[in-house]
This record gives sequence, C-alpha cells and structure tokens, in this order.
Amino acid sequence: MGQFTPVVEYVRSLVASRKLPSAVFGVADQNRVLELAAFGARPNGEPVQTTDPYLLWSVTKPIVGLAMMQLWERGLIHPGQEVRQHLPWFGKGRVDKVLLWHICTHTAGISEESAMPKTDKAAYLAGARVDFPAGAYKQYSNSAFIAQEEIVKAVTGNSLETHLRQHVFGPLGMRDTSFDTHELDPGRFVPMVGTEKVSLDYERFLRIKDPAAGLFSSAADLLALGRSLLGAGPSVIQRHTLAEMTRPQTIGIPTITPDDPLADIDFGLTWMIPSRSRALAHRAMFGHNGWGGCKFWIYPQDGVCFAFMTNLMDPGLHGVDLESLHNVFSSCL
Repeated sequence: MGQFTPVVEYVRSLVASRKLPSAVFGVADQNRVLELAAFGARPNGEPVQTTDPYLLWSVTKPIVGLAMMQLWERGLIHPGQEVRQHLPWFGKGRVDKVLLWHICTHTAGISEESAMPKTDKAAYLAGARVDFPAGAYKQYSNSAFIAQEEIVKAVTGNSLETHLRQHVFGPLGMRDTSFDTHELDPGRFVPMVGTEKVSLDYERFLRIKDPAAGLFSSAADLLALGRSLLGAGPSVIQRHTLAEMTRPQTIGIPTITPDDPLADIDFGLTWMIPSRSRALAHRAMFGHNGWGGCKFWIYPQDGVCFAFMTNLMDPGLHGVDLESLHNVFSSCL
C-alpha cells in the first residue's frame, strides 16, 4: 500500500457510494506526481479520464491572484495603491479609499448582490452598491476579482486569459487550463451535475468567463502549478512574493455576519488560509475550494500538494461534506 492509498480509496468511495458523480484526485511533491486517479463517469456514462478538464469555480481566484502578484513584481502595481489609480471610473460615489490590498483580501466592501457578473464589467464596478467601508469587514467577494481582471487589462493591455497563458499556463505546460474551454472545446470538459439546486443560469455563466470562478483545468495542470509553488521547475512567482501572498492578512477583521461559515478562515492575497479552522486536523496549508467541489491545496511544510476535481454543484446542498478530505489526506503525511 502506498503512502497516499488511504486518501485515494476515500475518494474512490465517495464516487462508488454515489455521493459524487465523478472525481479525479492527484498528489505531487517537488519531484514528481505521486498519485493520479480518475473515478466515475460523465452524465452520458462515459468514464472520466485523469486529463479531463473540470470547471474550477473559485479555485480560479488564487490563479488570477498570481497574475496580480506578477505585476507587483514588475513594479507596475502594488497592494497599497488605490484601485482608482488604475481604474478611474471605479466605485462612483464611494468616499472611502479602496486599495488593491482590499480587492485581494475580500475586504473591499463591493456588494455581492448577484452571483452572475454583468456583461459590461466596467459599468458594474462603477455602479456597484457598497456593503461597508473598505477594510471594515471581510466578506467573500466575487466582484473584487472583476476589478482584478480590469486592472490586469489596464496595466498590460492584454486580456486576463492572454496574460495567464504567457506568464503561468505556458511556462508550466498547463495545456488544459483556460477561460475559453467552453467556447473552444465545449464537449471536452466534464459538465456539472445538480445545478438545479442553485440560483444560477449555468449556461450563461459558462459564456461569461468569470474572473472569480470561470477557469477550466485538469488535475495534472493544477499539480504542475502546485509543484512550481513548492519550488520545482519553472517559477511563476518569486518565493518572497508567495510568502506574502500566503501570509494571513485578515486576522482581527470580523466577518460582516457573525455566523458566516468563513469566520474562522483567514485570507492571504487571494489564497484561503485555514489556520484557525475547527474542522481540520492539520492547518499548515494554503489553497482554495470551488463551488462545484474542486479543491487545490498546497502543504508547504510537508512539501506536497493535491488537486481534487469533481462536478457536483455545491456538494453541501447534496449532503456531501468534502472538508473531511483534508483530514484523510493529512493522515497520510
């Protein structure tokens, strides 16, 4: 039995018991991929493959954050700047100062009145309602990543997709990672199951290429990124920048609602840092979860990372608690 056999078997059991329609699970260290296995089938009955792309949902966020931090390393932006320095039309009527730091730490106060970003993203950001003054609270934000996309475009003159292809996906050989998958190869990615349980126009969402939740990727691609962040192969971000990205930035900032499920999660610069989570046996990690069940987490002290891909919309609504995956994984370390 290999080191990670227990967690691989745990994932297998989630699919075999029909709690999940499919899953791909992989583990890597600096040197190589240690495990990579696929379970289950697409809705049409075709078995899933380890190379199949899945919609990442919010695992998109820290990948977009890497684009922002690359611009920081080039001296083009920094977290202490106001958003309006790069987007003069941002937040019409706001009297507070919204910094790039705020839009990278879920503390910008931009209203989350809709899970569906508007077609005219600039108009949306210009007129968005304000829930609280920047920095007063933390509130999980999709809207802030629309601002990040617009900043990347304003500063580089390129689309977010182009920047990521040139500076992240290309250097790491992440051939299956793109915002354009639905448009260019709609039959290849694994479609979602259970979308009827959430208030979302799924087909329209796929066309929007949402910078907060619209990337598609494969487990192998995420493991390539994880290995890079662990210090292997091509580097897409310098170690001091990554250390700042993964430092808890929101300690002491309350959630806007006391019963927020993220109250015991801190945020780095676009990464989730579960250093106070009561659900986890081992907390020395950074990563992100997605609304459709995908997970991507790096355990720097242990020198490993894992990618978990699945396609069940909001697993908690179906009675599936995927936080236990972390505890099974950490028992293998």
